Amino acid sequence: MTDDTWNRLEQKFVECPQNRARDGAEYSEIEDASRQIGVTFNSDYAEFINRYGGASIGAYEIAGLRRAEYMSSDAETVLDLTRHFQEQRWPGTENWIVFSTDQGGNPIGLDKEGMVWLSDHDSQQIVAICQSFEEFLRTWCLSTEPEAADYYDEQPWPSGN
Repeated sequence: MTDDTWNRLEQKFVECPQNRARDGAEYSEIEDASRQIGVTFNSDYAEFINRYGGASIGAYEIAGLRRAEYMSSDAETVLDLTRHFQEQRWPGTENWIVFSTDQGGNPIGLDKEGMVWLSDHDSQQIVAICQSFEEFLRTWCLSTEPEAADYYDEQPWPSGN
């Protein structure tokens, strides 16, 4: 990620330190979590949880391997969140790490290429919402860039769901 993004995150956490976990996660823990899920964590997301553990930024909770004080009491780790949506058979999540949800409870995840996706129950589509984890943080969490009017890609849910 760019220095500007890291600096903006740091400023948010200086203003409200309870929005990040007390400790980051060690890279060995991150690699173990990645193996357990079966999806490689991209470098930006891995560094984010190494630095912050997990965090609440703007309207979104970013699950990691630690819980921030200001995260909801039922906030889960990325392992728990990913497994939950995979067990529920939410379309798309079988190939993602699920690191957040939108206000409707729809999973938001990263694929192995680092693209950010939303599995939208209401529209019954799997939607690419950002090209990268950094773009998600800047656009959806930090509100530093205007949101795109259109999503990058939309795919219908597989039939039978």
